[in-house]
Amino acid sequence: MSDKRNILLIGASGMIGSRIAVEAAARGHDVVGVARNPDRVPGAGTIIPVKGDVYDGAALAALARDADVIVSAVSPRGEGDPMAQARSTAMALVEAASASGKRLIMVGGAGSLSLPDGSALIDQLPDTLLEPRAMLAALDILRRSDVDWTFFSPAATIEPGERTTHYRLGTTTLISDAEGQSRISAEDYAHALVDEIEEPRHIRAQMTIGY
Repeated sequence: MSDKRNILLIGASGMIGSRIAVEAAARGHDVVGVARNPDRVPGAGTIIPVKGDVYDGAALAALARDADVIVSAVSPRGEGDPMAQARSTAMALVEAASASGKRLIMVGGAGSLSLPDGSALIDQLPDTLLEPRAMLAALDILRRSDVDWTFFSPAATIEPGERTTHYRLGTTTLISDAEGQSRISAEDYAHALVDEIEEPRHIRAQMTIGY
C-alpha cells in the first residue's frame, strides 16, 4: 500500500459506496462514511459512519477539512427529479472541494460515455431514462469547475460480484468484453477507485472500467 489516506466518502451505505469503504479500509486507509442512515455504513476496520446531507456543501467542506480526498458515491435515485438531484449534488460537491482544497472523485454513469464508433451512448437510450442524463449534467458541472475532479463511469452493468482485480480501464469510451457485454462487479470498481486515490492518473478527467 502507498501512503495512508484520509477519505471522506459520501454515500457510504449504498451498493457501490459500501464496497469502496470496505476496500479502502482493507488497505489501511481511514474512511469517514457519510450517509443519511449512518447505521447502514459498513462498520469494518477504520470506517467511521457520519450522518450527513449531500446537498449541504458547507457542511461537507467542514467534514473534508481533515480529508485527503472527497469521494461521492451518490446517484439520483428514488423520489424527486433526478436532474435537479444530480445538479444539486454536483454543485454541493464542487463547493466542498473548492472550499476545502481537496480532490473530488465522483462515481459517474455509463451514459456519459461514447461507443467504440464514436457515437454517444446517451443517444441510444430512451428519453424516459432520466438518470443517465442527470449524471451527464453533473459531469458538465465538474468540467466547468476549478477543482481537481475525476468522474469515474462504470461499465453499463455494475452489480455485486467478485473482487478479481482483473479488468480494463479507459477514459471516455464504453468498455465491452468479447461477447459485447459491458459489465463490472462493484467490488472490482471499488478496487480501481481506491487505486486512483492512491495513484492519481485522471485529474480533471473522466475514466471508465470494464472486463
